[in-house]
Amino acid sequence: MIPATALSQVWRDPKQARLARVVNACSVDPLDETLAKPAGELCATAGVSDVVDASVVASAARRRDVVLTSDPGDLRRLASLTPDVTILKI
Repeated sequence: MIPATALSQVWRDPKQARLARVVNACSVDPLDETLAKPAGELCATAGVSDVVDASVVASAARRRDVVLTSDPGDLRRLASLTPDVTILKI
């Protein structure tokens, strides 16, 4: 599962072959009201403004998922406020 906000943050060119393969193997979680509100609440609770990171954690929280990332710092801070979300650095 890839939150749509995270996809928009990394997608720059349709010729990104490796990224395109990952996207094709996943579902995209749309940023709708049911994700936007918990992401905004996470931002408020954590005192951050990055809605992309917050939407990644809020999306993972719905499924009790593991988040794979090369930049775990802010995601771990947000995940510490949400039970059942694990952040793994890759």
